Amino acid sequence: MKTIISFFFILFLVFTSQSTSASEPIKIGVIAAKSGAAANNHRRIFLSARLAVEQINLKGGVLGKQIELIELDNKTTSLGSKITAQKAVSENVTAVIGCVRSSNSLAAGPVLQKAKTIMISPISTNPKVTLIGDYVFRVCFLDSLQGQIMANFAIKELRCQSASKNDPLSAPNFDP
Repeated sequence: MKTIISFFFILFLVFTSQSTSASEPIKIGVIAAKSGAAANNHRRIFLSARLAVEQINLKGGVLGKQIELIELDNKTTSLGSKITAQKAVSENVTAVIGCVRSSNSLAAGPVLQKAKTIMISPISTNPKVTLIGDYVFRVCFLDSLQGQIMANFAIKELRCQSASKNDPLSAPNFDP
């Protein structure tokens, strides 16, 4: 939830330099899975975005404008992500929350970058995602940092010496 609210704060800064009609809503796209393998997990992304938009709109919106949420189902696929990014551009969204999977962000990112539409991925960890361009962002740590932190935790806290499940030295020494 904090990620979504942070996203809207960043958008506030972007909007201060843009001009649109006062009566036009600010369109924000959400690209995630409503169908396919990740649909159940991505449900929270849509729910969080709806809640954030509702709260922001109740307080007068952003710069006096209401936010209109455009929910786009990428069907848990890279191709679906590219297609929904194209749809977001055709619907003139100002920014996109998503994609969630790195492979999906890598497919949607170039479309949004070319259109100069901001994309902020909540959890795409592949370093290549933000290398797409200066309109593509993430709000999570990279795979490399997460791996290093987990390895340090396993060695220091769990006293593991190996990642092998067959290695008796790798099993944590827990005292019930």
